[in-house]
Amino acid sequence: MLAHPIRCSGYIALALLLMAPQAAAIDVETLPATTAGAMAQAASPQAIAEYRRKLKEYLEARNAFDQEASAYWGSIADKRRGRNAKRRERLAVTLDDYVLTQPPVYSGPRNRASPASASTFPSSPIS
Repeated sequence: MLAHPIRCSGYIALALLLMAPQAAAIDVETLPATTAGAMAQAASPQAIAEYRRKLKEYLEARNAFDQEASAYWGSIADKRRGRNAKRRERLAVTLDDYVLTQPPVYSGPRNRASPASASTFPSSPIS
């Protein structure tokens, strides 16, 4: 029987943690250089143009949604400040002191994955 089983299991866990980065580094080093650039070579200019068009549509729809959501959450904050002021003055809080609608739900296009690696895109995805 071991005198300190907790200490022994701690050493084992530490040894496993120290070995993990070495194992990952070995796997990365064994990949051929041609495999690393395969995704960048697979994306055609048409696929990139289509991706940028869809990204632009997504960003426009998302910005419109964010403006609508910001207005909603701003009204929530305004109503909350009003309720808190009423409570400080010991006034009755009524149903009019609450926003009675649900927050907006995003229903636009979804953001798609890039057809190429990030290294092939310029710093700004939309030109």
